[in-house]
Amino acid sequence: MCRIYQNQKGRVKYNFTVQLTLGGVSKRVSLGTKDKTLAYAYKPDIERFELATRRDPDLTNLYWKKFYALIGREDLIEIERAKNDPLFLDHFESWINQKYKMNLVCKNTYDTYLNCLDNLQYVFNRKHYLSDFSQDKYDELYGIWVDQGYKPATISIRARIIKAYFNWCLKRGILKVFPFPIDKVKIPERSPRFLYPDDFERICNHANPVGEHYFRFLRLTGLRRFEVGNMERIDRNGKSWLRIVGKGNKERFVKLPKSAEIHYDIIKANPRVPNTLTQYFISASRKANVKARLHDLRHTFAFTQVAKGVSLFELQMMLGHSKSDTTMIYLKTDPDMLMDLVDNKSKLVDDSRVFA
Repeated sequence: MCRIYQNQKGRVKYNFTVQLTLGGVSKRVSLGTKDKTLAYAYKPDIERFELATRRDPDLTNLYWKKFYALIGREDLIEIERAKNDPLFLDHFESWINQKYKMNLVCKNTYDTYLNCLDNLQYVFNRKHYLSDFSQDKYDELYGIWVDQGYKPATISIRARIIKAYFNWCLKRGILKVFPFPIDKVKIPERSPRFLYPDDFERICNHANPVGEHYFRFLRLTGLRRFEVGNMERIDRNGKSWLRIVGKGNKERFVKLPKSAEIHYDIIKANPRVPNTLTQYFISASRKANVKARLHDLRHTFAFTQVAKGVSLFELQMMLGHSKSDTTMIYLKTDPDMLMDLVDNKSKLVDDSRVFA
């Protein structure tokens, strides 16, 4: 049962404190009074609360509220709730900022997380708690993603962000169990994203001079568009390497081909932000009448490396993938590509052209 006592240091006496246990949770709480009669007057009710929660632990939260109301400390109800059931949007935002400050995510990923936070504000307000995030709320959020025209791959990324947040809460004891299942988003089968050399040359012929250097460099190295701003050249034993800081600030090293050195120098002298590179590529591909996207250069690099005999493990390291399954996505083929790979690799890998 509860114990009420008064702490004293020398002649200084402090407020009475109660040590109680409700629903298996023990706490020491100041009663906010130095009046012994008043402090002990609380005891019968507190012991009744303890007995009720022993009989039915599901009533624990109710009787904690009654206890704080009894001693006139209703303000502690919200403080205690915030520890175990934080305000959702504030907590989600602090989780995002913590991951970024600890360099667990790069700037692009951080921006994606913030975009997900914006989506959540269509469903939640700043007064909602984590416990308010129910299956119905998730279904409403999913509907908003669909209404905004998000593609399945984009919805999948946002669903994985929510799942990562829940897992983080589980590891820290904020959640006891996963609130509800988040089903894997079914993504339609993608066609191979490979640029044949002739199509690539047509795009380069319609690109501006700086953009052409970027395009050729990305095709030769397989870097992501944002990684060209996070690369450093290192010379080792007479050979050049690129130190790259990729997704999640993970470091990797990629050999710098001789044919890419001129592009590297020009890129370093003419820095461009990722979105500018995308606009360069969209403009050039439209003028060339070639349906392609900038990220296809990374897929093209992956498949050409396989055509040259590079192993899957080496390719995985070059691309900076943590799982080989991700690398395999880059190696999808259609019948024409497969037959060219067997019969005439030169159609896929054309090293004869040298940048002028």
